[in-house]
Amino acid sequence: MQTVKLLLKYAISSTSTFFLDIGLFWLFIKFFGDFFGTWAILLCTVFARIISAATHFCINRFFVFKSDKPAGGQALRYFILASVQMCASAGLLWLLSILISGDHSPNTLALLKTIVETVIFFFSFFVQRKWVFKK
Repeated sequence: MQTVKLLLKYAISSTSTFFLDIGLFWLFIKFFGDFFGTWAILLCTVFARIISAATHFCINRFFVFKSDKPAGGQALRYFILASVQMCASAGLLWLLSILISGDHSPNTLALLKTIVETVIFFFSFFVQRKWVFKK
């Protein structure tokens, strides 16, 4: 039961920061996509993820996992995890955008990003519980 409660809190935290991430990604693609050219997916993913990851770390540290351990080691582990997730997200999004549609419109990319992030969600919960915020 404790794991279900923890997963529910994590889902709330992840959902809120997902909307932040996807909204920022959409805005960055919409307003800077042409400026960034072929690097748009990667750069917009990175910019959105930096902001949403910092928010997600704080919510998870204080609300979800209720950690009272020093933040430095946790922040480093979270940064490593977030970096892996960011690369996986950008790489999978780029690959799907080529394989499935070839359409790089903000709406199509946001939909594909939603699919990719859903898969990453479960991986991230396990890693955060067992490694980042371990008791």
